[in-house]
Amino acid sequence: MILPLLMTVLGCRLAQACADPIITLPNGKIAGRADTVTTGQTKWTIYSYIGIPFAAPPIGYLRFQPPVPPTNWAGVLQCKNNNKHCYQVGTNDKLETEDCLLINVFTKEDTKTQSKRPVLVLFYGGAFIHGAATTTYQKVKHFVRNDIVVVTLNYRVGPFGFLSTGDTVLPGNMGLKDQQLALKWVQRNIHLFGGDPKQVTIIGQSAGGASVSFHLLSPKSAGLFRAAIAMSGSALSTFGYQQHAVQNAYGIVNEIFPNFGNKSSRELLKALQSATAKQIDNTADKYNIFGPVVEPVHEGAFLSRPFHELAQMVPASRVPVLTGITSEEAIGKAADLKALRHAADIFDARPEVMVDSCMNVEEGRRKDAGGKIHSAYTSGKLADDLAAVIRYASDHRYAKPVLRYAQLQSQFTPVYFYVFSYHGVRGNNPVYIKGAGRVGHAEDTLYMYMDPEDASFISNLPKEDLLAAKQYSTLAMNFIKYLNPTPEKDPLFRNLTVPKVTPDKIPYLDIDYPLRIKEGPREPAYSSWVELYKQYAEAPYVCF
Repeated sequence: MILPLLMTVLGCRLAQACADPIITLPNGKIAGRADTVTTGQTKWTIYSYIGIPFAAPPIGYLRFQPPVPPTNWAGVLQCKNNNKHCYQVGTNDKLETEDCLLINVFTKEDTKTQSKRPVLVLFYGGAFIHGAATTTYQKVKHFVRNDIVVVTLNYRVGPFGFLSTGDTVLPGNMGLKDQQLALKWVQRNIHLFGGDPKQVTIIGQSAGGASVSFHLLSPKSAGLFRAAIAMSGSALSTFGYQQHAVQNAYGIVNEIFPNFGNKSSRELLKALQSATAKQIDNTADKYNIFGPVVEPVHEGAFLSRPFHELAQMVPASRVPVLTGITSEEAIGKAADLKALRHAADIFDARPEVMVDSCMNVEEGRRKDAGGKIHSAYTSGKLADDLAAVIRYASDHRYAKPVLRYAQLQSQFTPVYFYVFSYHGVRGNNPVYIKGAGRVGHAEDTLYMYMDPEDASFISNLPKEDLLAAKQYSTLAMNFIKYLNPTPEKDPLFRNLTVPKVTPDKIPYLDIDYPLRIKEGPREPAYSSWVELYKQYAEAPYVCF
């Protein structure tokens, strides 16, 4: 099974170069690239296979449809460089294309053993409207150097990935189904790259983290991975649910075809499949919020029950989960104090706007619910405590859905929680407001995916940054390899071990300088949210 990879390695050794490592896939041969990397005093080789088709181009009658496997190709497909990305909402450049369902594999030379390496599959974030898979090894080489095969992939976003008419004609969730097909590709092919299909971990941040937990819930993803890492996002995140999908679909078709009106969803699908990709993309001036939906029950459904309801049930994939947040996901809002004060004034005057429609509160009770949310953050006016507005924004959009998902999942599988609190040079975030945390949304990824032994980082960053990066990435790598972020006492972690979350308690590792074990992140506000949902939210509701 590992013979193609070993032949590539031996060929490279004999020729003293690896310009064209070749792997034979079921669909045909691919040529990758080999790069020599220096870490400290050690030189090693990383093999990159970039831009492998894992699905047929979703064009023509395949637009807005679940992905299908690609056709075979003749000859050797060059998979050395690729900058294609799926159409992005609100972005226009020559690299956007519908022919974007491509997968990348990064692996390491190893002639000492034929054992299969653990595999990490990465889903990008971007609110389900932006994002593309990395096309170089730089972001993932630290993981590859530590004997993990890394897979990144493109999936459709925006209307191309998440348009839905709320019925079986156009049920939606094509982007999640792209991810699912990619996971099936990994199961069939990763052994050819030195990876073990039985040791697959999925990871993502923000919308990528939400994607991870959607796969935990989807029966059709069961058996495709053995562990999950969800960073700053969950299936209960408000940005992970498209509340007005049908209105969006009809709005888009009427912007392109002004006389379309309210014709059937089948006619809508036919019309939008006849439009150009650019015409659809240009509707982003009005329609720019997309995401997963609750599909009607049918054979191809990814998820067909409200997400919060599903999260309370035995998950389709009973696997260990590592999840967490940054210390202040929304701290970036403090960069615009004028806008922050404006928001505070609105919340003070009309606290009902603090209640998201996803909370499913009766109209007559919204003001009362909003008042209690307001009281959870201040006993006075939010205009007098702008840090409280930041904390509310962090909890509302990011922290509370991640915490809630962790609690619910902990009923069924091991769940480990962290808060990334370390504020360093690498984060490049000067925004500060007294009373709020320092580390914003996605800032932690700069530490997760940097190599703390890379000479350029060592010479330009303080030792505390290097330590935070090593701790954070090692937690993830331990989890990928051993299903536990701290499988044994280790001086790197001050001999601490991360406790498991329970339905009643959320102990967590506070990743700061120094590391600490704490309990109850985002308290007392989080407990207030839980009680408010019990008191005001009408089941079934989708988000939290």
